[in-house]
Amino acid sequence: MCGLAGVHRGAQNQVDSSLLLAMAGEMRHRGPDGTGLYLDGPFGMTNTRLAIVDLAGGDQPLSEERGRYWVMQNGEIYNYVELMDELRQLGHRFTTSCDTEVIAHAYEEWGPHFLDRLNGDFAIAVWDRERQEVLLARDRFGVRPLFLAELGGDVCFASEAKALLRHPAARRELDPVGIVDTFTTWSTLPDRSAFVGIRELPPAHYAIVGRDGIVEERRWWDLQFDPVEAPEDDLVDELEAILESSTQIRLRADVPVAAYLSGGLDSSVTAALAARTVGPGLHAFGVGFSDQRFDESAAQDAIAAELGVQFHRTTVGAADIADVFPRVVELAEKPLLRTAPAPLLELAGAVQDARLKVVLTGEGADELFAGYEYMREFTDHEALHAELERTVRSLHNLNLQRCDRVTMAHAVEARVPFLDRNVIAWALRVPPAAKQGAPEKRLLRQSFEGWLPDALLWRTKAEFGDGSGARDALSRAVEAGVSDDEFAAERDAVTPALRTKEELAYYRVWREHLQGISAERTLSRFARA
Repeated sequence: MCGLAGVHRGAQNQVDSSLLLAMAGEMRHRGPDGTGLYLDGPFGMTNTRLAIVDLAGGDQPLSEERGRYWVMQNGEIYNYVELMDELRQLGHRFTTSCDTEVIAHAYEEWGPHFLDRLNGDFAIAVWDRERQEVLLARDRFGVRPLFLAELGGDVCFASEAKALLRHPAARRELDPVGIVDTFTTWSTLPDRSAFVGIRELPPAHYAIVGRDGIVEERRWWDLQFDPVEAPEDDLVDELEAILESSTQIRLRADVPVAAYLSGGLDSSVTAALAARTVGPGLHAFGVGFSDQRFDESAAQDAIAAELGVQFHRTTVGAADIADVFPRVVELAEKPLLRTAPAPLLELAGAVQDARLKVVLTGEGADELFAGYEYMREFTDHEALHAELERTVRSLHNLNLQRCDRVTMAHAVEARVPFLDRNVIAWALRVPPAAKQGAPEKRLLRQSFEGWLPDALLWRTKAEFGDGSGARDALSRAVEAGVSDDEFAAERDAVTPALRTKEELAYYRVWREHLQGISAERTLSRFARA
């Protein structure tokens, strides 16, 4: 895991190492264990390392034995052991036991098609010294971020947009279209960002950059929703086995792996699977809320006791979340419409304070197994099928990037067993009818009967969103910046008139930074909610 950045200058002069190191400096929170630097004529790349696999030999960049292909990556290739064995049989020789070196050999052997063989969460850069080209690639769901920008003739890439803003040709301006996207789809779309001239490489895509810029960009994987009828008992057994495998492979590390334990079904299943392998040494982390209306501490304690794990709780209140929220927005690098990332940032800090680097999370289960309450309203199988496809495709825009930013802010790598490539392929073949019914995620619950007590396994889902009481605290903090006289003088600046000091405070921000974009038209659907 790390922060990744680089520049290809085409046929121009050599890349300046000071620029690369400045880009790396913007991402030092992602990898405090070291900085890597690679320079080769018009190309250079850098990384900030979070050492997890092959602690002594895994410094990047790494190459295959001929030294033609040089690799840096952000993330993990979980099936690197199997790939290493396969490549050795094909004659490749390895000098480390690091998953990053596997990428160099795999690219040498199979070209861009090697991506199909990877089971992992990754953003990759592979430099071909002979062709003077760099391959940039991103995992299937975009668990790991990767941004692109064409700046002053350079093609640049980085794990976070702030690193690209260190380029002298970058424009430190908000992109009005990206901001509007946020207020219509809850997030910037994958091919844009909140900043002018910077975009994301979409999930499951690769790009090849050469002397003439981006010479190829294409999707290398796509969702295949192809439901196949099967007896429900078979589905129950298969899901248990496939999730056990996906969790086991994510325990591969040369440092301890922890687990989140929110008190809900998804994290409880993940923690139970990890505990069966790790045993009493497993550390689990959960958030408690000082407002008892939203607190899940009792469920967390019961599950932790049942699993016999070492449990750590971080308790937060509405004021705590309001205080940390500006930092969350800074990390997200875009507007946020929910406060949920704030307590998760505090939770990642607790993992770092315990001197741990890796944590398992339950992200993706709701989208794959119809876990949201509103999905119970679907009575037509085809309609539910279409909604599930929509939510699965939107995972990157919402949950996954939120998870990456708040965990990596504290140098913690989040691993997502529910988004293992084999779990995904299996879940997309499950008929929508098997995902319907009450309670939500019935199939998942049935699969783990015997793993958790029934009272915990079948308990009602608690939504983890704004239900922390933070919304009111944020409102009070924002309203404090607007006096009664100012509100009276400015509330009629737009039609319909602004209703609260909070609305006026946000309108001021919009007016200052997004001139020419109508706040009334763009925000009306939210303002009238």
